[in-house]
Amino acid sequence: MQTLGVEQGFKALHHSLGRLYLIDASTISLCLSQYLWADFRETKGGVKLHQRIRFDGDPIPDEATITVAR
Repeated sequence: MQTLGVEQGFKALHHSLGRLYLIDASTISLCLSQYLWADFRETKGGVKLHQRIRFDGDPIPDEATITVAR
């Protein structure tokens, strides 16, 4: 994407593609003895943060969902 932006110019690329999104899923470890509902492994707990970031000029967090890590 960066090479394409350099070749065509970022303004032209943004104009042709419109709004861009980045989707990320990160696992956050938790202590299983404190958070029994967040079972991730036998001895470990965790949650997963699914996040969408909108690139419309500056990067802005657009949407986030937290689920139990599996």
